Amino acid sequence: MAAVWASDTAADAVLTSTTAKTAVWESDTALTALQAAPAQIARQIGISGRTMYASTGSDSFTFVANGTRVILLRRWYGSNEYDYLQWSRSGGDLSTPSGRSLYGQPGYGTQTGSYTSNGSYCNSESDAANLVCACSGLRRNTWYYGRTLYVRYITV
Repeated sequence: MAAVWASDTAADAVLTSTTAKTAVWESDTALTALQAAPAQIARQIGISGRTMYASTGSDSFTFVANGTRVILLRRWYGSNEYDYLQWSRSGGDLSTPSGRSLYGQPGYGTQTGSYTSNGSYCNSESDAANLVCACSGLRRNTWYYGRTLYVRYITV
């Protein structure tokens, strides 16, 4: 998988095919390899129409409805912030603690159960904000300081 993400041609082929994106979404190995390829994440974000960009200053906000498959690529905040960004590859109910708090790296694949923190906040869009996760829905649940949350993701 590292070779796929090292090649622009191969990465584009994967990320323009619904079948291939689904395979990546289901694979911890593929997600981990993508997380390790910050130049490819930046490149994909730079391709017009390839990724979705969204933000919210609300305490609770659903970016993508539960059951919709997405690959989260980045998340960052307008300033210092700690919050719960819920997700579940297994399609768990996003209104319950079936996801985990994502305010750091890494966050690949199937991680379910109670909330745990995995790093520190990022307050600007950069490689440090890369957080590759397979999500079945994407929702901000609560925030600590009330800052704006930004996300970039690919719809599978």
